[in-house]
This record gives sequence, structure tokens and C-alpha cells, in this order.
Amino acid sequence: MTSTLPAFVDVAFPASVASVLTYRVPEAWRDLATPGKRVLAPLGRRAVTGYLVETRDHAPVVDTKELCEILDAEPLLDAHLLALTRWVADYYMCPWGEVIRTALPPGIDTLIRRVVRLTSAGQVALDGNGILRPGERDLLALVGTRVSVPIATLTRRWPNAPALVHLLARRGLLAVTADLRPPRVRPLSVAYCVLAPGVDPDAAALPLRAVKRRAILRSLAAAPDGLPRTEAGAGSPAALAALIRAAWSGSGMSK
Repeated sequence: MTSTLPAFVDVAFPASVASVLTYRVPEAWRDLATPGKRVLAPLGRRAVTGYLVETRDHAPVVDTKELCEILDAEPLLDAHLLALTRWVADYYMCPWGEVIRTALPPGIDTLIRRVVRLTSAGQVALDGNGILRPGERDLLALVGTRVSVPIATLTRRWPNAPALVHLLARRGLLAVTADLRPPRVRPLSVAYCVLAPGVDPDAAALPLRAVKRRAILRSLAAAPDGLPRTEAGAGSPAALAALIRAAWSGSGMSK
């Protein structure tokens, strides 16, 4: 029976790539290839985060590169948002992926960095059984003290580190890999207020002129689960702050 799952996908990138690019989907991932997800795809010599915008059964070119990874279990954008971002990109003549990135929370994209590790051949050379220049020995010695070292870290110490790493990797003394770093998005926290236990808004010992404070207490009494602090103190944040200081209500965080 012929599979109906997509074999190829179109990917938009948040870079100076105006058109979408088509990639081949590994067979094991084809049931995960859904528009609106982020993917990791080869772009030039790097693996870059892009956005899956369309699926297709056939590729427009024969030589189609393969996706590196599908990053999301569920789509981040629905069909409506994809269509809207495409319209904005066409209207303002900018890359579709750039518009999609602005529609997502800042810092959500997975970061990629190139790291190096010492190979067994590199360890042998470092132990004295290989011919190494002073700079090569120093670099191998540093890499050998850790599981892996980012090339950017090496470059801060040796400006010519990228070229040196390339030469050592060609000799099999170092292995260069891509390290995926988690997104920098943090859960959104919202401050909530609840009425303190045992407080009766109508019997609370408040001054007659404290109309706003009593109104806040009544609002909280009508919301057993509490209210967002911005809503509870809407129009009178000073009155809410006074109630919290007097322990008439409590404030906490909710994600």
C-alpha cells in the first residue's frame, strides 16, 4: 500500500532567503511533518532552524537535502497564522521566515553551536606518539580536559582556532559536531490575588472612605480561584497594595 504521508516539505528561514526551500523527510519522521512546526535543516554548511510551511509528495529538484530534525511535537502556528504571515511577507517583500519569527515568542528558536572533542587518535598524539606543533599541542591539551569544547571558546584564546581545528579534524585528531542548545524561552508567570481566609468583604474593618479597597475585596470574594493582580487592582493599584500589606488578600504567581 502506498504511503500518503508527505515525503518532502517546504521550509522558510528567518534569514536572507526570500524563497522557501524543499527538503526530503526521513521516512521515520513523515508522520511528524506538519506545517507550523520548527525544523532543523541544512542551509549551506550549517544546520539552521526554519519553519515547515507546506508538505508535498514530490520535490521540484532531484538533488534534495534531508531534514536534520523536527523540533516540535505540535505545530506552533495554525493554518490561519501561516496564511497571515505569508500575506505580510508578500506585502512587505521580506522573507516569510522572518515574519514567522516575529510572530513567535522571542528566544524560542533552538541555538546551534559547533563543538570539538578529542578523538582516540588525538589522545595518542597528545601522549607523545605523534608530531605536533606547540599551538596544536596546547589546543589538543585544552580540549582533552573536557568532554567537548565550543569552537567559539577556543577562538577567544586562539584567534586562528577555526583553521587549526579544521586541520586537526582532517588528521583525525579532533571530531567536530553540532551541539543543540535549548531555547531561551521562559514560562510566562502571572501574579494572582486571592481573598485571605476568613475575610468578609462587607464586615471588614475598613474606613468608610475606603470604597475602592472594599470593592476589591468583593471582587476577590466572587472569584474563589483569585484574579490576575492587574485585573484585581485595575484603576486602583494603590488600594490593592494597601490590602496586601494589611493581609486582607494574598498575592502569588501562576504559570
